[in-house]
Parts: sequence; structure tokens; C-alpha cells
Amino acid sequence: MVITHAIPGRIRLRYPEPLAPPALEELIRKIKSIVPFAVLQYTPQTGSILILFGEKEKNTAILALFADADQATSHQARQPPKNVKTSHCQPLLRWPPMSWIKRGMIVSLLAALALLAQGREHGHGMMGTIFLGLLSRHLWVYRHRI
Repeated sequence: MVITHAIPGRIRLRYPEPLAPPALEELIRKIKSIVPFAVLQYTPQTGSILILFGEKEKNTAILALFADADQATSHQARQPPKNVKTSHCQPLLRWPPMSWIKRGMIVSLLAALALLAQGREHGHGMMGTIFLGLLSRHLWVYRHRI
């Protein structure tokens, strides 16, 4: 179990596999003992539980229920399973961080416009191609927000 989102009055938990009905009932009982009017929305397909409650001052009490389990799960997530062989090979090509992608987009766009103003078509085309490549990566990463 991992706490993926927590603000006063709203907490989202994620479980790696669907919860069995007795485990879900136990979880509901624990939360309702702290916040009786809490609303829980469980999505078994994603293993997500959204907890909504009006008593925002009880946020830390509810988070305390899951703090130990969250730390244990995140520790287990960092270690690969014992029966799975892992490869120590790193990919040869990796995309740089998005901050670099955005800076590269700005620089390549400005360079393409400057080369266009100077009449250097080959350089303009090359910088435009670089800009479009970086733009396509940017759109791929942020495709869910569009």
C-alpha cells in the first residue's frame, strides 16, 4: 500500500493488487472509527481507494494508520522480488529530464528563427527538426493533460 496523495480532507491510497472484501471491510472500519462520516471510493481495477472527509483536522490521525504500511511497502518496492532475475544493463539512450527538454525547445526555436532571418535554410531546417523532436517528446510526456 502506498499513500499517493494526501491533503486535508482527501487521501488516496494505492494497493498493488485488489483488496479482498474482508480486508476492505477492516480498512473501512478503521477509518470510520476515526472519522465516522468519511466516504471511501474503491476502484478494484486500479487498486485505488479515495478517502473523503470533512473533519480536516483528523488528516494526521488517518495518515498515522497507514504510515507504517506505507514505509514497508515502499521499502519492498525498491527491492526486486527474489525469484526474478534482473538485468544490470542500462539503456544506451535515455531522454534527458523535462526541464532540459523545455530549455532545448526554447533554444532550438530561437536558433531556427535567427537562422531563418539570416537566410540560412540548411541551419534553419536542422534547428526546426531538433525543435520538432523535442516538441514531440514534450507532447508525449504531457499527453494526458492535453
